[in-house]
Amino acid sequence: QRQTIIYGQLFVAIIGLGIAWVGYRLYRFLQYRRRTKSDWVAVPSSFLTTLNSRKKKDLKFFRINDGVMGGKSSSELNVTSSGYLIFSGTIITKGGGFASCRTLGDDQSLGFGGGEGLSLE
Repeated sequence: QRQTIIYGQLFVAIIGLGIAWVGYRLYRFLQYRRRTKSDWVAVPSSFLTTLNSRKKKDLKFFRINDGVMGGKSSSELNVTSSGYLIFSGTIITKGGGFASCRTLGDDQSLGFGGGEGLSLE
């Protein structure tokens, strides 16, 4: 019976460590996301124009690198005086590797509807 109690305590300790590890990883991910989204660049409203020449709302872009998964890739975003968004960086492929950019408010629509389209150059 004493052995059963020890195994039970060991099981509870292992479950507790597992929960703590998951909590720590979630905390690190949320910190990374908050820090990443706070480093953004704004592009002029002329940056995105629909095919019917309607200008869309101002967009703010941020970058996402593989640091969220422990990678070493790096990237940066810049807006030129002509209004072009320049995305550049270095991808480290050892262990994966990625870099990307997206708009803030990625959970919100860009405002397209009614069969509108856009053209990318």
